[in-house]
Amino acid sequence: QPEIYFSDAKRRRKYLESFLITFPMIIFVFAHQITFLNLNGYVHQGSFLRVEMFANLAEPGAIFDPLSSYGWLAPTTAQATITLILNLIFKRIAIYTTTRENHRTQY
Repeated sequence: QPEIYFSDAKRRRKYLESFLITFPMIIFVFAHQITFLNLNGYVHQGSFLRVEMFANLAEPGAIFDPLSSYGWLAPTTAQATITLILNLIFKRIAIYTTTRENHRTQY
């Protein structure tokens, strides 16, 4: 069976398309990380990463107070779960975009 081959110009177009597919996901991951850093109380006053809406939930006496017995558990568990789900999604997208790029060494 003949191998499908793209010229360098077509391959560069495929690389650009892959970038346009994955870049918004990278932005989403950064937003996800910043959100959970705030919910876990790691981002303090004056930081450019601080999102008051989320950071206030991790203040002393608030629902996600990291110094309370169980307040830290919900955001930590949610972050781990969402990270695992995102990993599954990103793995599928990586396979899809790599297959579309059609490298010569693929069968």
